[in-house]
Amino acid sequence: MIELFVENKRLDVSTEFSTLITFAIDDLKDFAARNSSYSKTIILPGTARNNIALGMIFDVLQSNPYNPDDRNILVNFNASKKASAIIFQDNIQVFKGTFRLMKIIDDRGRIEYEA
Repeated sequence: MIELFVENKRLDVSTEFSTLITFAIDDLKDFAARNSSYSKTIILPGTARNNIALGMIFDVLQSNPYNPDDRNILVNFNASKKASAIIFQDNIQVFKGTFRLMKIIDDRGRIEYEA
């Protein structure tokens, strides 16, 4: 079972979600070079939980006040700001990094998030 947490808030993932993560190993010849792990683009379903966690950002008629002192989640979600993310697979942390919302897909009212 795979779980995604953004700012310590659990988001729903689709059943096709897999840990599309690339782990980088530092180049042994060049210790100054730094590589980092990253994940591929994932599609999150527009479930009630995800819509609320992402501040109903798909609704262009709604505006949310942004407070930089609060976590970047729920009504305070701002897609242009960093949000921490953790992915667990079978209760083992496999990724810790930054969540970035890249696109909102609205297919005749069916919402999905590309992140």
